[in-house]
Amino acid sequence: MRTISNEELEGRGFVVEQGQQDEELARELVEASLDPVIREFTPNDALRRFPNPETAQRWLEDAEAARSVYTLRDEALRKLGGLAWFSQKPISTTDVDLPYDYENTFGIRLYEPARGQDLAPHFAQTVHEDFSAGRPQNGSGIWLETDNNNTRATSLYLELGYRAVDLVGGRLLMVLDPSPEEDEADSN
Repeated sequence: MRTISNEELEGRGFVVEQGQQDEELARELVEASLDPVIREFTPNDALRRFPNPETAQRWLEDAEAARSVYTLRDEALRKLGGLAWFSQKPISTTDVDLPYDYENTFGIRLYEPARGQDLAPHFAQTVHEDFSAGRPQNGSGIWLETDNNNTRATSLYLELGYRAVDLVGGRLLMVLDPSPEEDEADSN
């Protein structure tokens, strides 16, 4: 496990870590998935992703997904304040003609200890920068789906540079195009 520096988050008593995959985190994810806000917008966390510690542990260790998992923790209390991840999963559910391949998906959750403190933009930006720095520059973008009614999440994704490309069954499909440097490296 490694710590990723972000002065803004650290100044507010939170730390970002990458690579935790232990039983403690699995148990925390099961508990956090029951949070009413999480259940409202991402019910599959409690139903499928993290219904029990064993399933949560399998999700964390899924080698096929090539998942990069980040946690946001209250540094003093060591309480889980957030989770973010990137998984190797190509976009497949759109009829929209897109200009790039989108080979990775992104997910983020902010839990009770971190809510209401304007931490989401800093957490999301930090993990995007870290993930981008550690992956091959292959000209591939990132995609996500969010509940169309989750306006806070949608605003965050737009702030990060994602754009909405499709709406299917109440889920908004958003993509983040590769940076110009990635696109240029891919064409050389």
